[in-house]
Amino acid sequence: MIALVAPASPLWFFARGAGFVSLVLLTISVCLGILVSMRARSRNWPLFLSDSLHGYTAVVFFVFVTLHVVTVLLDPFTKFGLTDVLVPFASTYRRVWLGLGVLALELAVAMGASVYLRRWISYRAWRVLHLGTYAVFPMALVHGLATGSDTRAWWGSVIYAVCVGAVLGASVARLWSGPARARGPLTAAAALGMFFLASWLTVGPMRAGWAREAGTPQLDMATASPAAGPGASPSPLALARPFIDRVNGRVTSQTAGDLKANGTATGAVDLTWTLDAKQDLNGTPSGTLEITTAGGTPICTATLTNATRQGIEATCAPGGAQGTLQFVLALRQRGGGPLGGTLSVSSGPPAPAPAPSASAPGTI
Repeated sequence: MIALVAPASPLWFFARGAGFVSLVLLTISVCLGILVSMRARSRNWPLFLSDSLHGYTAVVFFVFVTLHVVTVLLDPFTKFGLTDVLVPFASTYRRVWLGLGVLALELAVAMGASVYLRRWISYRAWRVLHLGTYAVFPMALVHGLATGSDTRAWWGSVIYAVCVGAVLGASVARLWSGPARARGPLTAAAALGMFFLASWLTVGPMRAGWAREAGTPQLDMATASPAAGPGASPSPLALARPFIDRVNGRVTSQTAGDLKANGTATGAVDLTWTLDAKQDLNGTPSGTLEITTAGGTPICTATLTNATRQGIEATCAPGGAQGTLQFVLALRQRGGGPLGGTLSVSSGPPAPAPAPSASAPGTI
């Protein structure tokens, strides 16, 4: 029986995990900073404890956000460069939303440095710079919501909701502990911000098709290769950037040496797939992986070339394309239920040039 294989992309999973941990640590640090500014304390929770934990979580935050950036750089599928993660809005990948993350990181670094430069700058300047925390958190939040692949997952939504609720609750408490004349306008501003956030989520990251609208590089589906000649059907010509989609599907047939399944792949590029895999007595795989767009436009029928712990590998050369596409379909199934996993797509080796046709008799 052809075995279903579990997805294996450690750097990709680690980058996502480090991003979530960074947001949680930032949330804790912001909330503790607000408690310190309120001088909130009790018999069992002295003020110095909030202050010490605030500094400690800030340091650990920088550790995890560094891991997040490094693993994103090392991930062979994302292929980001230093410019992408250091220069705001320079990346072609979801330019605005990735740029907000870069800005949040650089502002956080500036605030962290101000702690060590406090003796050389005025208290007013340090205070104004430290208020930048109220900009770092929303920028980091929007960056995660708009670029993260787990925004629509229930557990991802829970983490984001808890972080927003914690910072919002601490901020409201801080407002109501301050001057009475500022409570109304600032509370109204916070409520308006939450309204805009909820509205944006509804029409943005929580909606199908967000990846394309957010600025994810797509397969070029609009133009046929000049080599294909006039009248050639639309086909992918190039892969702007390798990507990984999340897979959902079902097994339609499974025997000792045959596996048939189909489903969807959503995320960077929405696709549908149909797998017809066979395996001989020596374990050599054969069969096809048919890939179409979410709208049903055929892309190619890839030929299975290998099956490893990484997944089921398949390659195709779409009509009119200058090269080939490499697919790795990694599937998992629990208890006979629906399929999950990932579909990794990258550019393969150039397609072989067609052999020159023999000259007709009597011609040169």
